[in-house]
Amino acid sequence: VTRTPLVAMLNVEHALVEPVVGEVADPLSDADALAVYVAHERSNEQSRWQPYLDIFPDMEEFGAYSMWSEEEINILQASPWADRVRSKNQRMEDSWNSVYEDIHENYPELEGTITEGTFKWASSVITTRSHSVQLRMKTGKWISADCLVPLADSINYGTLAERNIECYTTLDSEFFECAVSKPVKAGEELLTQYSHEPESSAGSLLTRYGFVPENGARFELE
Repeated sequence: VTRTPLVAMLNVEHALVEPVVGEVADPLSDADALAVYVAHERSNEQSRWQPYLDIFPDMEEFGAYSMWSEEEINILQASPWADRVRSKNQRMEDSWNSVYEDIHENYPELEGTITEGTFKWASSVITTRSHSVQLRMKTGKWISADCLVPLADSINYGTLAERNIECYTTLDSEFFECAVSKPVKAGEELLTQYSHEPESSAGSLLTRYGFVPENGARFELE
């Protein structure tokens, strides 16, 4: 269905080798470093990544937890997920404050491209659209890295019974492929899983991706 070269993915390695941006990204977690780079590239009209990043919706359309009001979070109050959402929002706020302080003091030339809005948008893109991709190092060791994968990130979620697509890295560690895992009829929607768990809970899907499927076995919020 899709076959994407690993070199055509957005990951933290791009952030770390970028002049100036790499200096900001270097001390950060992989997720925050990638968010800094994605925020910068979205605002850079000369970036080769901008046409790809322009495909993603604005913050309001994501349904991401970072956009939920306190009233909306309180709907989950009877479950443990309300506090988890608040904790995630606080971590994002802390991450932005750290990035902003570094940029403001040391890299003022980046203040126009890496803003609170672009950073939080980029964090939401990475949270909701990235794939955990297996990469083989020169030593032969395989590692896992969160990557934005063109085409593969457009495939929707399916429950264990519904999914008909499997995504994986080829053995030569050159491509990330998504292929059908069962017969698919013409016009049938392609669906895959969004985590390494056989079946994700409603809470994890809601608080990471902003939706809960209408059917499935484990869609309680507890």
